Amino acid sequence: MPCSRIKLMKTYKIYFSLFIKAEKFHYSELVENCQCGECPSYIKKSDLYFMEEGSQYFCNIQKKKLVVHDIESAKDCFISWFQQDNEIMVELENFIPIQQQKFYDEGFMSISEKEFPNGFKELEFQIENVEVS
Repeated sequence: MPCSRIKLMKTYKIYFSLFIKAEKFHYSELVENCQCGECPSYIKKSDLYFMEEGSQYFCNIQKKKLVVHDIESAKDCFISWFQQDNEIMVELENFIPIQQQKFYDEGFMSISEKEFPNGFKELEFQIENVEVS
């Protein structure tokens, strides 16, 4: 009996951090008076995002769709999705994969609106690590 080979799709676990500088308030405290230990500097939020091998993303630099096939392409994909804002230009809508378009809608990171009631004035982003499973 022949042995069939089934190719298992890899999953990339992307560990990332956001560094957020609150606009005016952190929770209900003025940033200058906040006692959280991070204010008035950047507040670090870390999380994990899962991405499947074969995921597609639109690369603004190359102006084409690319496919996730290794750790570097998973990082590039996540960065592209993160840098793509909610406003997608109509002329690109047919080229940008749905998953990339919906990135901000799917809650890639849970941050309470109560934590930053007036929004934030600066946001930095960093990928800490990527693991393959």
